[in-house]
Amino acid sequence: MSLQVVVQDLDMTTGKKQAIGAFWGEVNSNCHRALGCIGTICDGAIRDVDEMTNAGFKALARRLCVGHAHGHPIAWGVPVTVFGTEVQPGQLIHADKHGFLCIPRSDELRVLDASLFCDQNECNTKIVATRGSIGCDFEEVCRRLAEADAAYGAANKAHFGVCPALDPLLLSPLGFGCWQLGTKADGYWGVDYTDELALEMITQAIDSGVTYFDTAEGYSDGASEAQLGRILKLLTPERRAKVVIGSKILPSNVADCRARLERSLGFLDILCIDLYMVHWPPSRDVSAEETTSTFMQLKQLQVEGKIRHIGVSNFGVSQMKLALATGVFITVNQLSFSLLFRAIEHEILPFCQANGIKTIAYSTLLQGVLAGKWADADSIPVTRTRSRHFSNARTGSRHTEAGHETLIFEALTTLKAIAAEVGVPLTTLALAYPRAKGLDCAIAGFTKTSHVEGNAASMAFVFDDALLARVDAATDAVKAAMGPNADMWDSGDAARIW
Repeated sequence: MSLQVVVQDLDMTTGKKQAIGAFWGEVNSNCHRALGCIGTICDGAIRDVDEMTNAGFKALARRLCVGHAHGHPIAWGVPVTVFGTEVQPGQLIHADKHGFLCIPRSDELRVLDASLFCDQNECNTKIVATRGSIGCDFEEVCRRLAEADAAYGAANKAHFGVCPALDPLLLSPLGFGCWQLGTKADGYWGVDYTDELALEMITQAIDSGVTYFDTAEGYSDGASEAQLGRILKLLTPERRAKVVIGSKILPSNVADCRARLERSLGFLDILCIDLYMVHWPPSRDVSAEETTSTFMQLKQLQVEGKIRHIGVSNFGVSQMKLALATGVFITVNQLSFSLLFRAIEHEILPFCQANGIKTIAYSTLLQGVLAGKWADADSIPVTRTRSRHFSNARTGSRHTEAGHETLIFEALTTLKAIAAEVGVPLTTLALAYPRAKGLDCAIAGFTKTSHVEGNAASMAFVFDDALLARVDAATDAVKAAMGPNADMWDSGDAARIW
């Protein structure tokens, strides 16, 4: 009596939780061998456990499956047209159920190298695991395959580097700015940010669709990261799964990126961070070699699985070119941008868009100025009038400019009237504006639970062309006066963004 075992491969995307995965090629056949199969029916073709090396199975496959039918060439050495694409003699092609493509001649050697490496890598990891699974129970098979998959991935990362495009960073349209986390009532924000308040606001934010949380090692010297980490542990698994975390390393600490990252990961109580940014660019006297060292450190940490995406913050075009020249894929540039600060529109935003770099806007409400609650500059707290919008005579200012206070409040008057006419709060216009201008995410600070619902409403607001033109016109004079300097706080040779 003979025993026949029939196995159906299941892809994890089918939603069938008991699927180990779809095993192809030699991994497929060895896994089936471990399960006691003498053959496999896969995509309509019969494959034996030694991956079609048995002539009898091949012959049977040719009869049963079009995919393994005989081909009869009628001419050699001539170009052919496949799905409207001309294929030259000897040119590499790839075709599967997803589509067809010709490999460019310039990429052929790299593709062949990748194929050889991946084949050897598979033999050293996954195939070893499947061949060693004979006699093991289901849980042990899963464990071995998981370990082999991790080893396979790590080897690929070490050989090829990381391709963030295959693991896209998903940013919510509105981000939760965490600068205020970990602060006390006598601090910058004037709020005693308890864990109870943080949990309430973060939970409400996630439920409202705000899933990107932006912090930094410099925010309260790590207290922001630490409080965010504590709150993440209190979230339900469903809410926690939606969260995307970004943090930043200070330029003064980039000599040892590993130590600073480990410190942040410890505060956040995570093993890998979604986005890790250099908070400010290096100063002009930092050498190209030092810049390269910084990004090579970050790339190594990415290869090790501690960073998903590498980003920068406050980098100008020249500084981004230096970063990109290191060969590191820069996913994000986080920049100051608002209705009243549009400097990046001159050069930086077009450069980012042309190079596939996402942009995140911070200070989108200009630290509360665009909430419209202050009638004049003298009413604004002195800690919030240090930017180049205001006179350099104001307390705490570092810049050397006279400011543009009259223009600012003229623009605010017009913007308030437009918002009233449209029937939305001015904050809604302000928080939706960066996305209307092509940025990917706008960060807002939240110090009251009422802020969450109100700010989250901006994600549903859409500018039409006419409204966008009116809002642009209302702030064009401020844009022209502020110029292309994207540093809100320093001017002239002291400007840090170039």
